[in-house]
Formats: sequence, structure tokens, C-alpha cells
Amino acid sequence: MRVLVFRLSSLGDVILSTSFLAKLPADAEVDWVVSREFEFVLKGHPGIRNLIVFDKKTGLGGWFRLIRELAAREYDCRVDLHRTLRTALAFAWFRIFAGGRILRVSKERARSFLLFALKGFLPRALRPSPWWRRFAQLAAKLQASSAGEPLA
Repeated sequence: MRVLVFRLSSLGDVILSTSFLAKLPADAEVDWVVSREFEFVLKGHPGIRNLIVFDKKTGLGGWFRLIRELAAREYDCRVDLHRTLRTALAFAWFRIFAGGRILRVSKERARSFLLFALKGFLPRALRPSPWWRRFAQLAAKLQASSAGEPLA
């Protein structure tokens, strides 16, 4: 299984997103897109076959050149662990011009807003789940789908 993962920036989030790799099937070949300033975090990671570095200085034109190149490659699944406007543009392009499954991590926006608004008064059951858990759950979903179960 060939998987393309996007988690571009935010030092802590890039580190936490590696929990996604721990739940993938053993035969998964992972290519990962990361911003140049956070390349050092993932460089040499044993779970990543190919680290694709994006330099933000190349601007939107550079981003679309990279996306066109990645759309031409065959992946079984493309995974968005970032959920920004930049990755939304990329995944819209993939839906139109590339095959394979697409998975995107939930930002749990409503729960996050409630936590921001109510702080400590929000019951634990309504608080957003930690990012590392969301990443691991997404990987488990991908692993289950590779075993023949449909994506939920």
C-alpha cells in the first residue's frame, strides 16, 4: 500500500502526527510532505520511505507545481493530517485529477470552540480528543480498509 501524508508545519503537531505511522499496516510505503523548516523532525524516520520537502518561499505557484507532480504519482491513499487552506486546495486537485482514497483528520471544530468558550466548565466527554489520538484513529481506519473493510 502506497500512502501520501501531508503534515506541513507546527513543530509539536509534526511530532504528534508520527503516531499515525505506528498504526499503519506493516507493508505501507509512506511518502510524507513537510515544510522545509520542519524537515529535521522527520528526516531519517524509519516509517517514512520518501520525505517530500516543500519550501514556502516558492509560494502558491510552487505549491501547485508540487501538487501536480504528486497527483501524477500512484498512491492508494492520500492523507491530510493538516487541514489548512493549502492542503484543501491540494485535496481538491487530487479529487479531480488523481485516483485513490482520501482521508482527512477531523479538527473537531465544534468541540474545540466549546472548550475555548467554556474552558474548565466543559465536561470531559465534550472536550476534543487529543491530536495524537485522532491521527492514530485515522491510521487504524486506513489499516482496516486495507484489510477489506469499507472506510467509514
